[in-house]
Amino acid sequence: MVRQSPTAENPKGGSIILVGSTTVTTCSKGQFLSDYSATKGAVVTLARELGVELAEKNIRVNSISPG
Repeated sequence: MVRQSPTAENPKGGSIILVGSTTVTTCSKGQFLSDYSATKGAVVTLARELGVELAEKNIRVNSISPG
């Protein structure tokens, strides 16, 4: 996306959307989701860090956490 030239349809550079989960902020007793929660937490953190790194290149990064 960084190397991509702006077009009429996409003059800003682009957008990245990552899918997280509500397990990042909540816990469910009786369900063993530690591995799932850890990986989804990494997705949310990746979105934050990429957002900071790519902002100057006009690339938006967001994460959604359905549920």
